[in-house]
Amino acid sequence: MTDSLIMESLKRVLAYIEENLESRLSLEAVTSEAYMSKFHFHRVFKRITSKSLMEYVRSRQLSKSAEKLLQTSLRASDIAMDFGFEHYQSFSRSFFNEFQCTPNEFRAGTKSIRLTEPLNLAELTSLDQGLMVKPETALLPDMTLMGVRCKICHEENERDYTAAKAGKYFYTQERLRITSHSDKDSYFGLTHFKSDFTSGYSYYLPSISVPPDEPTPEGMEKELLKSNKYAVFTYVGSHSPHELSFGTLESILMYVANWSQQTGYWNQKSYVLEHIPFELCSDDYCEMEVCLPL
Repeated sequence: MTDSLIMESLKRVLAYIEENLESRLSLEAVTSEAYMSKFHFHRVFKRITSKSLMEYVRSRQLSKSAEKLLQTSLRASDIAMDFGFEHYQSFSRSFFNEFQCTPNEFRAGTKSIRLTEPLNLAELTSLDQGLMVKPETALLPDMTLMGVRCKICHEENERDYTAAKAGKYFYTQERLRITSHSDKDSYFGLTHFKSDFTSGYSYYLPSISVPPDEPTPEGMEKELLKSNKYAVFTYVGSHSPHELSFGTLESILMYVANWSQQTGYWNQKSYVLEHIPFELCSDDYCEMEVCLPL
């Protein structure tokens, strides 16, 4: 399986950063190595590392400078210049903000610090069209969802992807009947199931978020989803969300299921929320979240 465009972009950018740590790196120079837009690459990178791209660059530079402080006899001011700091004062201030000690205190051997190592891409899971980012915890507010509820037979869904087809039909056709719909509504897919999985079916609500007092068109339903904490799994791909293949969808859900099994997670609330933020997507960028209630 070939690497996705996003994975290739990450490899190129990370290699460029490591090769040029001892220089004054700019956002434009770093992102020029990626095969995708600066906006989308920056978003993917922050999803993965919880740092902006330039925060990561600065952390890597400071970590390498700390190694030089202990392993060489170079003056701290010269090390600062090597890593792109024009003035020692700005280097010392950044070093303290990163490690809670000054370069001189660290060199004196009175402090220990935690370094930022190069991002390990092996921790990411590559799929046919993109990659999965390790889960994070998020607190979502109250939401009123409106859509067309479907009864999904599990056996039929595995064969014909009926839930995914229902979601696409709702977003491209039925959504337009909702008064408050916009050009790039976020898509939500809410699945309710029996906790013991013995029924053989579940109920799926392809939907968008609406104001609580939104009029309900014929054949649609509203459901209030109360504020809750979630384990959020994020998929990113270098393609339109409309081109998200059934095979990739299956791989995403399998990834989430494997995590649940490995961690002993048990979904006591008996629902799962899917989210595609169309307002952030484009013809060459897709983002999808699977949210498990905690």
